[in-house]
Amino acid sequence: LGSVWFGSVCTKFPGDMYQIVLKWTDYTPRVLDVYPELFAEMYGFIFATLQLNLQFTLVKSIVVSSTESRDREGWEFVDNLDPEQVCQPPPEGVKLPIALHYCKRYMYGPMFLSKYRLKKNIMDCNKSLLQPPPDLFVGHYNYTMTPPRADRKDRDTYKAVQSPIKSHKISQREAFMICGLTRSINEALVHHKQRACPAGTANLVMNYTIFNDPSNT
Repeated sequence: LGSVWFGSVCTKFPGDMYQIVLKWTDYTPRVLDVYPELFAEMYGFIFATLQLNLQFTLVKSIVVSSTESRDREGWEFVDNLDPEQVCQPPPEGVKLPIALHYCKRYMYGPMFLSKYRLKKNIMDCNKSLLQPPPDLFVGHYNYTMTPPRADRKDRDTYKAVQSPIKSHKISQREAFMICGLTRSINEALVHHKQRACPAGTANLVMNYTIFNDPSNT
């Protein structure tokens, strides 16, 4: 399986996907029996498509995820942006990846974002929205910082340490993910609160940061 590459599933023929799902749901529980770890469902998908002898074309430009990726993601589009464009809606005609794969933590300057550190009750009506990054902040920092622990065991020992960023390219990519994910999460939260919260109870203030409120409970 070392030569088999898979990512997000895009299929032109619904019949192919139906056949994949039949075998995928058959193989995944069996994979879990021998490999009860993360990605078992992905291995199940690989076994299913191999059994069906389906060939896939690897499209590298659709998604971005790991800011240190070299040639397997669509970072070329982001790398070509001017710094002032990184956190703004793209001008007409500018090409960008169409998906942000939220798989890791992202850090740039005083900004930090991790799906594992967001509050578990962030969708509650009284909870604030995420604080957006400052306007035009790309290129202003050459460091990252890690926030205090979520369990606050470092309450008395935490110090905000600035660690250097490897390169301008990495900093631009980290900022792109932070801006895009913050905007998307806030849009989803607003959509939810406007429909689920009683009138006048939805907190739409954008002032929540993991640094200022590190607990995720």
